[in-house]
Amino acid sequence: MSVILNQGPQARSIRSLRKWIAEGKLAAGELLPTEHNLMELLKVSRTTVRAALGQLETEGLIRSGENRRRLVCEPVAAPRTNLMANTVCLLTLPMTVPESVQKKRVGPVWERFIQVGAVEALQQAGKDALTLQLSGNYQDRLAQFNSEHPYGLIAMHDGIKTSPAWKAIDELAQSGVSMVIYGFGSNYPTHDTLASDHAAGCAALTRFLLKRGRKRLLRAWSVENLAQPLPGWLAERDRGFEEAMKETNLPVLPALRVPINLREEFSEETFVLRRRLLAGFLLDHVTGPNRVDAILAPSDSVFFPLAAACRQLGLKPGEDIDLVGYDNNWRESVYRTWESAAPLATVNKNNLNLGHELADLLVARAEKKLPAKKQHKLIAPELVIVSS
Repeated sequence: MSVILNQGPQARSIRSLRKWIAEGKLAAGELLPTEHNLMELLKVSRTTVRAALGQLETEGLIRSGENRRRLVCEPVAAPRTNLMANTVCLLTLPMTVPESVQKKRVGPVWERFIQVGAVEALQQAGKDALTLQLSGNYQDRLAQFNSEHPYGLIAMHDGIKTSPAWKAIDELAQSGVSMVIYGFGSNYPTHDTLASDHAAGCAALTRFLLKRGRKRLLRAWSVENLAQPLPGWLAERDRGFEEAMKETNLPVLPALRVPINLREEFSEETFVLRRRLLAGFLLDHVTGPNRVDAILAPSDSVFFPLAAACRQLGLKPGEDIDLVGYDNNWRESVYRTWESAAPLATVNKNNLNLGHELADLLVARAEKKLPAKKQHKLIAPELVIVSS
C-alpha cells in the first residue's frame, strides 16, 4: 500500500525546507531567507512559513540568531557505536606447521580446543571474539585496537613473550586494556595468567607408576633444540616429577632429552624415523642391570614411536616396561596404525574448560571483580588410567 503524503501548504513547506538543508542549498551556518522571501519561494502565507520554521527549529535543523534571523544548524553526527568495546581479541602466534602437515592431521591441535572454549564462554558472557594472528602488520592492528579500546585481550600461547609482538602487546595492556595470558605466572608476573597444571599432571603419572611398583622412572622429553632451555610446560613437568619422587627414597634419574620435531608430518616414514631415533637414545637406559622399568612420554603422539622403540630393543610395553603418555588423544593418533600398544595412563588437560576459565578470568578482571594483585591460576588436569 502506498503512503499518502500530507499535501497541505505547511507540510509541503516543511518538506521543501528539509530538502534544501539536506542537499546543501541551505548550508550549515548560513542565514535562512527572510520570512517574506520564503513566502515567495514557497508560495504560502506568513503564518504557514512561521509554522514551518517552528517545526524545523524543534527538529534541531535551524536555530534563532541575531536580529530574529534563523541559521541552519551544524549537522549532528549519529552516535558512533564502538564495536570493540564489547570485543575480546584472541592473540595467536603464526601457524608454523606446514600446510601439508595440517591437512593430514587427524584431530585438532590443543590450541584450537582452548580457543573454542574461550569463544564459547565469551558468547555466554555476551561478548564478541576476534582472532588476531601476530604476523604481518600486527603493529598497525594493535595500535588500532589501542585507539578503539577493546574489551580485553587473551594471549593464547605461553611463548608469546618471545614473539616480536610482545613489546606492543605489553604496552597495550599497560594502557589499561584487560589481558589474560595462557601461560605461567613465573613468565608473566605483571599480568593475569592461567595454565594447565603440568606439575600436578606429571606428579599424578609418577605416583601411578610408583604405585605399580616401578622404581626406576625415566622422563623421555622431546625437544627441538638440545641447546635451548626446556619450554615452561616441560619445566613444570620436571617439577611435578621431582616432587612426587621426593615422597620416596628412590633415585631421581636425569631427564632424557631427544631432538624430535613435533611439527613433522604424521606419516609411516616419520614414525619409523622417530622409532629408530628413540631406540638409539634409549639403548643405554633399557639395557643392563640398572635398566629403567618405566618411561614417561611428553605426549600421546610420542608414546607410540616410544613403545615401538622399546619393542625394537626387546621390551614388550606394559609387561617388560611401563609407558605413560600425556594429553589423552592417543585414540585419535594415526600412529596407532603402526603400534598396537596403548599408554597405561595419560593426562586429560580438558582444553575446552581451560578456554572457558581463560574467558571467565578476563571478564572478572574487566568487570573489576578481582583484587589489584595479578592472578596466576593453575587448572588441575585429570589422570586417565587406560589399562592396568
